[in-house]
Amino acid sequence: MMSVSLDLPFPPVMATTAQVASVSNLDVFSMVPVGCAFAVSSDDKLLMYTLVVVVAGAVTLILVAAMKNEMTSKLLQVYLMAVNFILPSVTRVIFSTFLCVDLDNGESWLVADKSIDCDDAGHKALVAYAWAMVVLICMGVPGGCFLLLWKNKEKIKQPVLVREKNKDLKYFSFLFEAYKPEYWYWEIVEMVRRIFMTGFLVVLARGSYEQIAICLVVSVAMLKSLSNRRPYVKVAGAPDNNNMAEAMLVQTIGTLVLCVLLKTGKEGEYGMLGEGELDLLMVACQFLFVTVLMWKTAKEGSKRALVAPELQRYEPEVDEEKEKLKKELEEEKREREREEEKEELKKELEEEKRKREEEKRINRELRSELELLKSKHE
Repeated sequence: MMSVSLDLPFPPVMATTAQVASVSNLDVFSMVPVGCAFAVSSDDKLLMYTLVVVVAGAVTLILVAAMKNEMTSKLLQVYLMAVNFILPSVTRVIFSTFLCVDLDNGESWLVADKSIDCDDAGHKALVAYAWAMVVLICMGVPGGCFLLLWKNKEKIKQPVLVREKNKDLKYFSFLFEAYKPEYWYWEIVEMVRRIFMTGFLVVLARGSYEQIAICLVVSVAMLKSLSNRRPYVKVAGAPDNNNMAEAMLVQTIGTLVLCVLLKTGKEGEYGMLGEGELDLLMVACQFLFVTVLMWKTAKEGSKRALVAPELQRYEPEVDEEKEKLKKELEEEKREREREEEKEELKKELEEEKRKREEEKRINRELRSELELLKSKHE
C-alpha cells in the first residue's frame, strides 16, 4: 500500500479505501488460513512466497524440457500467468526484508514485523537471501519474459489478425495480446513499473520528499509515454485500455501530489485544507479511475450503437491492419496474374517460333523437291 511505501499516515477514510481497493496490496497467500495452525512472521512469509515461485518455476521448466507437448505448454502458461499476478505481492515482501527502524536505545526492528530484530543473525542471513531473490525473481522474471518475447518478436509483430492464429504463441500470448504489434514489449515495461512502485519504492529514501519526487517523475514519464504511443489494442464492445491505463496513472499522480500536502501539514492543517477535506480529496482521487472508465465506456458505447460487436471484433485501428492485409493479398493476386500473363506470352512466343521453324522445314523440303524435279527434267 502507498501509505506504507511512503511512510505516511493516511487520513482514516483514505487509509481504509486504499487498504480495500489497492490491487497491488493483494496478499494471495494470506487467503490461506495457516495462521490458525502456527504463527507466520515476515521472515516466514519471505521464504514461503519466494520458494513457491522458485520451486514451481524449476519444476515447470524441468517438465517442459523433458516433455515438449501440449500439456507442458499449458503448464508453462499457467505458471507465467500466476507469477505475473502475484509478482507485486512477492516483490513487496522481498523488499520489506530490508526495511528496519532504528530506536533511540540502539535497537533496530523490522518495519513489517516489530517482533523481528534486524540485528539478529538469522534475519541478516535472510537479508542476503532476499538480495538473491531480487536478482532471481524481481529481475529474473521480467528478464525471462523479455527474452521469450524477443525470441518470438517477428511472429508477434505480425498483424493482430494473423498472430492470434499462431499456435506457437498461444502459451504466452497474455504477455502481448493486449498490445499493438509494434509494442510487443510493453508488458515488460508495465511489469518493471509495478516492481519499482511496489518494491524499490519501499527502500528509496523512505518517507522523504525525494521518494515522492522520484515516484512523480516515474509516473509522469509513464503517462507521457502512454499518451504518445497508445500501445493497447482497441477492442469493439470494450473500454479502451489506453484510457484505463492513463486514468490509473493520473490517479497515482494525483495521490502523490496530495501526499506532498499530507507530509507538509501539521496538526490537521494542510495548506488551505483541513484533515477532512484532504481525506475527501484523496478518496475522490482513488475513484477517478472508475469515474473516467464509466464515462469513456458510455461515450464509446454511444458511438458503437449502430455497429453490432459480433460483426467487428476490433476497432478501426486494427481494421487498418485488415485493410493492409487485403491490399497485400490483392497485390499478390495481381503479381500472380502478371506472372501468368508472362507465362502465356512465353508459350505464345514458343508456339510462334515452332510454327516458323515448321514453315522453314516445309520450305526446305519444297525447294529440295523442286531441285530434284529440275534435275530430272534436264
